Amino acid sequence: MAFGAKVKIEGADALKKSLETLPGKLQRKVMKKALRAAAKPILAETKTNAPVDTRRLKRAFGVRNLKTRRRGLVGVKITSGVKGPHAHLVELGTQERRHKSGKSTGKVEAMNFMGKAADSKKEEAVQIFSAVLGPAIEMEAKRGS
Repeated sequence: MAFGAKVKIEGADALKKSLETLPGKLQRKVMKKALRAAAKPILAETKTNAPVDTRRLKRAFGVRNLKTRRRGLVGVKITSGVKGPHAHLVELGTQERRHKSGKSTGKVEAMNFMGKAADSKKEEAVQIFSAVLGPAIEMEAKRGS
């Protein structure tokens, strides 16, 4: 299950205009750099909030580029990858499960540690995104000219 958030950035129009001066490949490179930097505080908070049974789940989280077939769409995601395939079960919880014999295998209460991390660090992530995007655009523009 994917979670997302929309935010409004002050001065976004000026950033967008300066971003459009770059070629498409450089636009994606600059956006990925800013998005990955913005995701770091959310990642750190996710690791802090993650339950500590074996520390396996804490170590599993990382930032990955979003793969999409839509042209021009760029994004990043915080994922648990192959080392934490049970992260969604801990985050969202499960209902009580039973074997065919009727024996209960229990249920997992929702912990919502990822959602809390995203909510608490959203403003900081927006600030970092804005702070990294402008200088990154200027740096790529200087390289290109």
